[in-house]
Formats: sequence, C-alpha cells, structure tokens
Amino acid sequence: MGSTAMVEGLEKKRKIEDEWRSIYATKQSLTRADFPPDFTFGVATAAFQVEGACDEDGRGPSIWDAFSHAPVVKLKVDFLGNICDGSNAHVAVDQYHRYKEDIELIAKLGFGAYRFSISWSRIFPGREFSF
Repeated sequence: MGSTAMVEGLEKKRKIEDEWRSIYATKQSLTRADFPPDFTFGVATAAFQVEGACDEDGRGPSIWDAFSHAPVVKLKVDFLGNICDGSNAHVAVDQYHRYKEDIELIAKLGFGAYRFSISWSRIFPGREFSF
C-alpha cells in the first residue's frame, strides 16, 4: 500500500470516528426497563482481542499475528501500518491468565450470558487446512 493510500485510509477512518462520535453524543439513554423482564443481557469477546499469551502453551502464530506485525511507517505525525499505532495482541487484556476474574466481573455486572472464542492457533498450532 502506497503512502497516499495509507493517508487516504487514515482520513476515512477519522471521518468514520467523527460520525460515530456525533451519533453517540445525541443518543438517548436506554435502560433495562426498555426490555422484556426475561431478556438475557450478555457480553462477547473475540480471542485475538482479549486472550493474550500469544507464545504460551504451544499456541502457534495466527493470521492476525502476522497482520499486526506489518511494518509501521511514520509520516509526519501519524504512524501508519496495518495497525495505526503499531500495537499487537501479545498481551491484550490477558484473559488467558485472568479468565476467572473476567467471568466473576461479568457475573457481578449482572450479565446472564458470555460468548467467547479461543484462538484457532491455540487449538491446532502449526496446522494448515485446505477446504
């Protein structure tokens, strides 16, 4: 990706973020009372966003690991690469080590459901699949 395309991509990202900020700022409040009494509130996470422990217990590299390690280029003020700030998910929120605390917090917050994923490269490290 050339630097012009990266700058255009960053400008598009900023416009989207500004649009979401304006929508969120005008949003009316929503409470549990707006839902049926038997409605189950839940939370969800994706492995790459929360798991961490990227090189522990035999976990192999994932496509997202490779994607987040793309070179970062500094252009004036902004850093550009596949991930704008150059971050990765080596630690994330460290759910791999802190899952008991996370589940306890979810329960304390009153959620009745939790949907999560486990990194495919942790389940089948070093495997390639053809479909």
